Amino acid sequence: MRNKRNKIVLLSLSLLLAIGLVVVGCAAPAPVGSEELEAALAAEKARVTGLQGDIADLEKEITGLKEPVEPIKWTFYNLMTTGPIWDNGFIWADRVKEMTDGGLEIEILPTGALAPTVEELSAVGTGVLDGGIAWPSYFIEQFPEFCVGDIAMTLRSLGEMYAYFYTLGGLDIINAAAAEHNVIVAGNVAITTLVFTSKVPIYKLEDVEGVMFRASEEHSYVLGKYGAGLTWVPGGEIYTLLATGAVDAVQYAGALDAYQYGFAEVTSYWTTNHLHPACHFPVIINLDAWNALPPAYQAIIQETLFAYSDTTYADSLIGEQETLKLVEAEHGITLITWPEDSINKYTEASMEWAEAQRGASPRTAQLLDIILSIQTMMGYR
Repeated sequence: MRNKRNKIVLLSLSLLLAIGLVVVGCAAPAPVGSEELEAALAAEKARVTGLQGDIADLEKEITGLKEPVEPIKWTFYNLMTTGPIWDNGFIWADRVKEMTDGGLEIEILPTGALAPTVEELSAVGTGVLDGGIAWPSYFIEQFPEFCVGDIAMTLRSLGEMYAYFYTLGGLDIINAAAAEHNVIVAGNVAITTLVFTSKVPIYKLEDVEGVMFRASEEHSYVLGKYGAGLTWVPGGEIYTLLATGAVDAVQYAGALDAYQYGFAEVTSYWTTNHLHPACHFPVIINLDAWNALPPAYQAIIQETLFAYSDTTYADSLIGEQETLKLVEAEHGITLITWPEDSINKYTEASMEWAEAQRGASPRTAQLLDIILSIQTMMGYR
């Protein structure tokens, strides 16, 4: 600021000197035929005009620096309305605001607040929402590349998930497809999950035969293969299905979320196996809004998403175990651990579903090959 004021002073002095020269030049009549002097005076007048313009520009710049900058305000949705993904979302938004010195404010609303859950991808792409914490399989028809890395039992640790997205280039491939929907996947939030909550005992995979399930995508494929009945509704409607007896069992999130949604009130049996040990929720952002951000803000969002993910993963890992003990002790829930044979069959059927997606797009095939390479490196295949 001091440098700009000094520059104005110097320019003002130059202006005064230039004006003085012009006045002196005008006071003495030019000799007849003195074209050089007339040209010099014209040039000096032009320089004075230029100096006046420079001073005006600097004054405008200083006035702009004094005026407070309006923060960028975004509206996000969060698919999960309970549990660590929901709670830590507000901590993440606060951290972004702090690290941008208040330059970027993110309001987080529950899913369905501004658009139906199954339409939130298009809502972000069209700018109805600026972004959201999404669940990939809700959009498998429009965006199959979104779902490949979130198939049950394909990635079995947080490290494998990060290798898929970052080390081996999965996120770049996904974002090449995401651009077609005018969104970008800025990062992912990880949890460890999944339990089945049910009204009837399910001791092994074969016991799902004849049981009516609420399930999504590849889980529907696996459960249907083994004879289960199937339906699907968004997470917020599951409690009613269980309470009214419309379904016997539910595949949804993990024990901590199931408890906070009240499932312990309307079920009697919960499985303890983590069929989704490295589950991720992509953070999607409207591409135009993202491109309009300063690069420093983009970097802050991406870096803080790692902290959001790591904290949420740790919270879910601990919360799952604490919740299972709680529902057993206080709600009389019977905990069931499936045998290894059932887990292996579930994994095999999930990969059958994954292979069936290979033809959805060339990028989907690339992503599936990355998963297969990780499984081979880790000895799963």
